[in-house]
Amino acid sequence: MAYENALTALADPTRRAILDQMRDRPQSVAQIAEPLPVSRPAVSQHLKVMLGAGLVTLEKHGTRSLYALDPTGIAPLQSWLEALRADATASLIQADEAPDDGLTPPITQAYDVRLTPPEAFALFTDDIALWWPVAKHSLSADTDGSLPMALVFHGGPDGRIEETTIAGEVGCWADVTAWDAPQGLSLRWRMGRPDAEATTVSLQFEAAGRGTRMQLTHGGWDALGVEAEAARDAYSHVWEHVLGTRFTAAAHAALSNF
Repeated sequence: MAYENALTALADPTRRAILDQMRDRPQSVAQIAEPLPVSRPAVSQHLKVMLGAGLVTLEKHGTRSLYALDPTGIAPLQSWLEALRADATASLIQADEAPDDGLTPPITQAYDVRLTPPEAFALFTDDIALWWPVAKHSLSADTDGSLPMALVFHGGPDGRIEETTIAGEVGCWADVTAWDAPQGLSLRWRMGRPDAEATTVSLQFEAAGRGTRMQLTHGGWDALGVEAEAARDAYSHVWEHVLGTRFTAAAHAALSNF
């Protein structure tokens, strides 16, 4: 495969150090070797390997031979790594969407909105505070009926959804377990419960007609033990209100948060 030569060449830490040394400008063997703890002949041998792998180029400037990074040489390796990342993320999302091994089936709901997948994804994540009904569904509402000071979705593979209460305390609703923007994401959903009772929420955003279909899968209910069925039934109505009413309305028009 096209990326294998580059991957093999980069397995050597000295070659990686040489590439780092060459980031700024084309250089001679002497210039490359000067700050490194290896001899010039050794550097020449490493450069020969990387030249064969397509990672560097060699140009003659009079009596000087200058080596430079080849931006096209890393492309096959980059493409392979990106495809690997995409496949790994997709497998995590599919695992979260798989039917539970226990007795309680997951909640599955789908809603169509007139937004592109990137727009719908951004509305659910970046703009969650604009439409989520915090007066009914939040840690503050569940605790004392108050309104939270802030609701923030920190996006990314290590992201989380956090609420700041009127007392200034920060509580975590969910942790991101898979992030494939703008196609989908998965969450370890807690919303006030201990870690051992976390469930799994998966959302996918797929182009459908002139808009986007958002597919929700909420499973892992057997972690709640005897409360599993009741919690599932309650959340079925919660998601119908949160997504079916609030999110879809926000997708079509500006909507007050309360």
